[in-house]
Amino acid sequence: MHAPPDFMYWLHPVPLFVVILCMVGAVAFAIYSLLLLPPVRRASAGLIKINTAVGSISGGVLGLSLAFLAHSVYSMEDRARDAVNAEAHAVQDMTTTLNAMTGPGRDGLVRLLEHYGTSVGNEWSVMVQGNSGAKQSLQEIYSAIISWPTEEYKDKVHQGRLLAAYDNLSSARKERLSIAEDRVSGGQWALVEGLILTLLFVVAMSHADFRIAAKVSLAAIATAASLLLFVIIMHDRPFFGYGALGPEPILAASGASP
Repeated sequence: MHAPPDFMYWLHPVPLFVVILCMVGAVAFAIYSLLLLPPVRRASAGLIKINTAVGSISGGVLGLSLAFLAHSVYSMEDRARDAVNAEAHAVQDMTTTLNAMTGPGRDGLVRLLEHYGTSVGNEWSVMVQGNSGAKQSLQEIYSAIISWPTEEYKDKVHQGRLLAAYDNLSSARKERLSIAEDRVSGGQWALVEGLILTLLFVVAMSHADFRIAAKVSLAAIATAASLLLFVIIMHDRPFFGYGALGPEPILAASGASP
């Protein structure tokens, strides 16, 4: 068992849910088909009490696991949005300060900020691969701020504000890159998938003598599990897939073209 393939993250929500439901439904149908085998039906009669206990435990653990995963992916998405906004605000703070400055170095810094925005846009789809274009732009911005002449008091004030905004920009970028590398692990997916499989099997065994009840129970569990898996996939990777967060706030703040 592994994490979902990348193509699933790019699907529209409706076909994504259909794909997940078909996959879980196929597993549920395969398990139900086992009930038609005489050896399985005979075994289920003697294990019905154990099946009930195991089903309760599996359902409880599955519920807790999905609750923790859902909280984790929702928190990660909020952190990702906050990081992008913080990065954009830091760029906007630098732009505001530069608008109050004069001198030959001002235009150079404006161009460096614009180049930073363009580099961020270029690296957006490959953040995890460590594209260094934006990192190089950050280094150039820092060098330009440090080398700014500060003979007058107002220049020192402006330089201090630029350095403060630069620190915020650098921290927000690091946070964004860290979030881009974070995702639901293969082990977590394996745990959830294993618990769903166990719950489907136990419920099927518990209703082996009642085919209609078995069908209804398996269909209900498959639908509920599909919905929960759908929610996790939709929010698992905030910078990747359909509805992912984009660099637009940073591009707008830096004056770079989308």
